[in-house]
Amino acid sequence: MKQFKSNITKGFCMQWSVSKAINEYVSNMIDEGNYGFTFGADYVEFVNYNVKLGAKALLLGLSDKTNDDSKIGSFGCGLSQSMASLLAQNVDILIYNADDVWTPSFDFDEHWGEETLTVTETNNICGGSDYRVVISNLSEEDIDEIKQRCLIFQDREVLHQTDIGSIIN
Repeated sequence: MKQFKSNITKGFCMQWSVSKAINEYVSNMIDEGNYGFTFGADYVEFVNYNVKLGAKALLLGLSDKTNDDSKIGSFGCGLSQSMASLLAQNVDILIYNADDVWTPSFDFDEHWGEETLTVTETNNICGGSDYRVVISNLSEEDIDEIKQRCLIFQDREVLHQTDIGSIIN
């Protein structure tokens, strides 16, 4: 078991809604490509097939997407921000990172004298080669808002197709 401790407290990104925080995972899913998603009654699951993130993805400000205009994200902060925001709003997150499982939590840190975001890494006893994010303890309103916030989850009519994108209804 490994623990990755941060200096992020529960107050970090407290203005974010649940759907805003989850949108960070959606952006990452799209950026990685080869993905799928599932909505349940109180959860959403995002998967990137045959992807494993390095633990450095948990460091603020470090991104392999910097200066890549084809990617949505590039600042290296969304993953930790969204974890902190969702946990502070009593939403559960579990990340199956191929053969590892990342479990974020707020734990008391003696150095800071505060609860800070900690990601505990354990072995995925089921194995795996995919990066899978399961976000649960969501309300029906949360799920509806997630679907409304992200066009990828909407069935929209394409009115006109161009070389650089689609005009949708």
